[in-house]
Amino acid sequence: MIHFTNTERARITLTVEGRKGKPFRTILADRVVPAGGHRFRWNGADDEGTPFPPGDYIVRIRARATYSSSEYFEKEVEFPVRVG
Repeated sequence: MIHFTNTERARITLTVEGRKGKPFRTILADRVVPAGGHRFRWNGADDEGTPFPPGDYIVRIRARATYSSSEYFEKEVEFPVRVG
């Protein structure tokens, strides 16, 4: 389970990547989510349903503003996960 909280409505992309940045699984692709806590289930498989081999991966969350403003923001966070 992947948990995150955003403080305002944002357009989110959530991926699981290898250590060198190669995306293996896209859980959310440019989806608008409201402010608050969110949980997304990841079953340890790639986009084709093939289980990941044991190892270290990165969960990357990219958030962009959903409004037009001179205060436009884009934030990105990543954190390590271990499979297997």
